[in-house]
Amino acid sequence: MTMVENVTIRRLVKPTADELDQIASIVVTTLKDGDSIMRAGTSGDEQLMHAFARSVAAGAAAGAHQYGAFLNDTNRIVGAIAFYGPGIEICGDETQRSQGFDDFLKSLPKSALDWFAKFLPEYAAISDAAIGPGVKNASWTMNSFGVLSEYRGRGIGRALLEAGEALARADGIPMIFEAEEKHNISMYQHFGYRVFGEQSLKGGNGVEDFTLTILRKDFP
Repeated sequence: MTMVENVTIRRLVKPTADELDQIASIVVTTLKDGDSIMRAGTSGDEQLMHAFARSVAAGAAAGAHQYGAFLNDTNRIVGAIAFYGPGIEICGDETQRSQGFDDFLKSLPKSALDWFAKFLPEYAAISDAAIGPGVKNASWTMNSFGVLSEYRGRGIGRALLEAGEALARADGIPMIFEAEEKHNISMYQHFGYRVFGEQSLKGGNGVEDFTLTILRKDFP
């Protein structure tokens, strides 16, 4: 558990329904405009975005590592991030998928479901092509990182990031992830990450084709 500026960074193992809803709201609020995957995969429907983010958080808590930044002495979450160890992909196994992701997929309109069916294998193949076969799968990765705007600039985002970096450091392997927005890429570079490649992906459902920048930080 890490504390910074009246906020405690805590791993959620069995999150409550309210905690999952808070995390989903943070993810949707902070990422909806700059996350092409979320927008294309939900046809821009904010209720579906919330269901998507909630299922990802529940899956991470059950089968990976879900962290929240809690205001001290309250149950309010102001930031969140999920980390996945080597060999674990986001919603990539039955443990994670059973926490709501499969139900989310069933709720999608056909256009969004068809997009996911094409996107997921393309995403995996392009990642290997951009950074080398098996490199990402053998590393720690992160997803769904957001801090509410009124709490930014206080070190909360960095503290959330460092929670996962501690796991990668303990294993002596890299942390790898993708970012889309340019200002986020600059922020990660400030935190010691370096650009390791790019991948171009097809848009859909009103979302243009987009490019993800792959970032990496090594922990020898």
